Formats: sequence, structure tokens, C-alpha cells
Amino acid sequence: MAKASSKIELQEALICKTIENNPNGTFSLGGVYPKDIALKTIPAKLIIALWLNFNAKISEDEKLQIKIAAKNVLEEDIELEVGLSETKKTECMPVVIKNISLSLIKSGKISISYKFGKNKWEKIKTIEIKALQ
Repeated sequence: MAKASSKIELQEALICKTIENNPNGTFSLGGVYPKDIALKTIPAKLIIALWLNFNAKISEDEKLQIKIAAKNVLEEDIELEVGLSETKKTECMPVVIKNISLSLIKSGKISISYKFGKNKWEKIKTIEIKALQ
């Protein structure tokens, strides 16, 4: 029998160009996008990284799922499933997802959401993607 879903709160969410793991257990975030993303031209391929910090205790059978969606902005929506090790299943849980490739076909808004196990989808944030030209 599956355990009941746990209470999960997203404390912080950052979208970056790169995230590096440091030898001392910290992270270096490069090119943090504070709000919108401006590109020289669209269509374009954009590589992003997500740094998510959850306040959560999750049960053994729950997995983190990430969805990046945008009607007519992305070539196709993206759904990722992130495996979490036992050592990560603690009250303060940073999750780093690197090298997410987005194929953009036009300007517009993309929505990033998450869910654990059978919980409902929760929106992380919506970002406007714009072409400079």
C-alpha cells in the first residue's frame, strides 16, 4: 500500500544558465534569470538549469516530476522525472537539474511546474521569452 503524500513547500526556485557543484558541498549559480529571458533571435535552442529548494519530508515511493510547458512557444513540452537518493529525502532538500534543452519556436510565456508522487501540479514560475529583434 502506498504511503500518503507528504506536505511539500517550495522555498526557492532559480532558473540559471549553469549550476556547478563545489567540493565543499555548496553550489555556484551562473547567469541567474531574475524574471524574463531575452534572446538575440527566435527560433533558438536555450539550455537552462533549475535550482529548487524544498522544505519537505517525502515518502519512499514519491518521485519529483518537473513540467515545462508553453503552447506554441516550445517545439514540445518537457516532462522530467528526478530520482532522489535517501540522503536527499530530508527537511531541507535542494534539487539541481542541469542541461535542460528548450527548443523555442517563437516568443511567449513558458510555465514551469512540479509535483511529488500523486500530489497535484504546483506552478514554480512563469517566464516570458523575448527576442531582441
